[in-house]
Amino acid sequence: MDVYALGITLLELLRNSNPFDGMSPSEIQRAKMRHEFIPSDLERWVQDLIGKATHPTPELRFQSMQEFREAIDSKHVSYVFDRSRIQSHALAAKAEKLLARKHVAAASKCISQALYACPDCVSALIAAGRYNLFINRIAEAKQYFDQALTLNPRTNIQKELGWLSLEACSYSQAISLLTDHLQRNAADYDAFNLLLECFYRTERYEVGMQVAKLMVDETAPSDCFENNGLLCGLLSNSTDEESPKRALTKLRNPFICYNAEILTQATPEQLKSLLLFESYRFGIPSRKMNTLTIEWEGRAQELKDPVITVGRLDDNRISRGGHAR
Repeated sequence: MDVYALGITLLELLRNSNPFDGMSPSEIQRAKMRHEFIPSDLERWVQDLIGKATHPTPELRFQSMQEFREAIDSKHVSYVFDRSRIQSHALAAKAEKLLARKHVAAASKCISQALYACPDCVSALIAAGRYNLFINRIAEAKQYFDQALTLNPRTNIQKELGWLSLEACSYSQAISLLTDHLQRNAADYDAFNLLLECFYRTERYEVGMQVAKLMVDETAPSDCFENNGLLCGLLSNSTDEESPKRALTKLRNPFICYNAEILTQATPEQLKSLLLFESYRFGIPSRKMNTLTIEWEGRAQELKDPVITVGRLDDNRISRGGHAR
C-alpha cells in the first residue's frame, strides 16, 4: 500500500465510509484534483495529515511511510518544502508543454535540468519517459516509467504503459490499459489513435473503422483518423471497396496520398506491409515545415517531402545506397 492509499484508508476508518461513495468518475477526479473530500469537522492535525498524504502533487505528499508514521505519533505535520523538488516539478511541467508543441530539443533540455535538480522527482521521470516515447526510444522510456512507478505505484501513466505494450506487441494488455485510460480521459485523441493501432495490427478492422469514424465525427484535431480509418476499410472484408478508394484520391493528407499510390502498385498479399499507419502527431497541422538533412562525402541535401521513401529503386526519394536523388 502506498502513502496515498493509506491516507484514503485512514479517512474511511474515521468516517466509516469511502469519501468518494456516490460520486461519478468525473466528480471523483475533480474532488481529487481540488482536494475537496477531507471533512472540516475532523481535528486540524488529522485534516493536515490526510491532506498531505493525499495531496494531488506526489512531491508534496509524505515521501516515506516512516515520515507518515512520525506525523501520526507527534500529531503534527511538518511542512518542510524541498526547493529542488519544486523546481524539478516546474521544469517537468514546462517540458510537457514544449512536447505538446513539438519543441523536442527545448523539452529535452528542461527534462535534463529537472532530473539534475531532483533525480527522484516523479513528474520529471514521467516527462522523461514521454519524451523518449515521442522520439521512439522505447527501452529508455520504459526505464523512466518503471522508476516513476517504483517511487509512486499510483502514478497515472496507463496511456504510456499501453503505448509500451503496443510496441511490445502485447496487444490485449495495450487495449486494456488504453481503454482504462480513456474511461477517465475520454477526450484524449492520441490515446484513441493508439487504441485504433491495436485494432489495426490485430486485424480487427471493423472495430478500427468504428473508432476512426467516431473521431472524425468528433472533429479530432489530427486528420490521422481519416487515413487510418481508410486503411481499416481497405483491409476489411467490407463489400464497399470503391468508397474508400474514391476517398483516398480526394484527401490531401500526405499519408493518404502515399497509400493511394501504394494501392495502385501492390498486390493484395503485399498491401498491408506497404501501407503507412499515421501517428496522431503527424496529422496535426504545423506552421513549420520539417526538414531532413542528409550528409555524405562532404555534401548535404535537405528533403522537405511529407513522406520520404527509402530503397534500392530509382523511384524512391532516397535510393542507391543512401544517396538522395
